Amino acid sequence: MSDDNDSNTGKTIGGAAIGATIGSVAGPAGTVAGGVIGAILAAGDEDYDHNVLVTETFDTATNATPSDTSVYVDHVEPPGAAGNPDGELDGVSHVPDVLVQGFAAPNTIIEVETPTAIANDPDHILDQLDDFRVPSYQRILVVPEPVVEDATRFVEETVEGPVDVATPDSVSKYL
Repeated sequence: MSDDNDSNTGKTIGGAAIGATIGSVAGPAGTVAGGVIGAILAAGDEDYDHNVLVTETFDTATNATPSDTSVYVDHVEPPGAAGNPDGELDGVSHVPDVLVQGFAAPNTIIEVETPTAIANDPDHILDQLDDFRVPSYQRILVVPEPVVEDATRFVEETVEGPVDVATPDSVSKYL
């Protein structure tokens, strides 16, 4: 086994231990978040910029949907955005990162998260995804590629109702 593999294995085990500790205090969401922490550590502690991920997701959504589809975006102001999604959904208290509305594209609420955000505050992510349970809208959690598997497990084990997990580039298959 190479030093890199030993290092990543150690980091993953360290993340799992952190997750077990968090889980004993915070319950299932904390335990699953520990798996995400392990994936973050094993991926080389890469620091992801939330706004870059949001912009990439917006670009993919815009390119994947018909021109008469409205694609709203929070946090950034890229050309072609329909505006900020704040106030576009009735009955929600959170603002989605990307909101897709149209007749030819499925209405979609997209929440973009960095691995660090999921690991540091899984309850906030759960609150947002729960708040975004809106009739006739699909929900998608977008994360960087290295943590898709762990984010999928996080969603399956902790979120009520269907939520797809995608990367900024793969979100187009849901639109």
